[in-house]
Amino acid sequence: MEDFAKLKEAIIKKIIDGGHDSFLCTLNSDTIKSIYGAKRLENTIAEWSAELIKINGVVILIYFSEKDFAPPIHLASTYFKLEKIGESMILFGENPKTKIYAVKPDSSRGYLVTHLIPIE
Repeated sequence: MEDFAKLKEAIIKKIIDGGHDSFLCTLNSDTIKSIYGAKRLENTIAEWSAELIKINGVVILIYFSEKDFAPPIHLASTYFKLEKIGESMILFGENPKTKIYAVKPDSSRGYLVTHLIPIE
């Protein structure tokens, strides 16, 4: 948590100095696992998420089907899943429930655009 204390202090300073009310933070389970180890993964993510939310942060957790890890869904106000089925990527909301969408990347304009195609 010492690393997190430094991060939290830096975030608070940026928020105050920049006159912002909130911020966006992305947590990646693979990165946290490589730094803190598999045994501390779940607790580290839960603790960091809870602390970031307390200081008005919006947390996006990216995780990749960790075998022994249950994401802290109870902390989520919104929860989306992105899964690969066969060769297709699909996106759907668990909270709130949404339709299922196929994710179609398009780089024909020289930059990446993502299209969501509803699956009926």
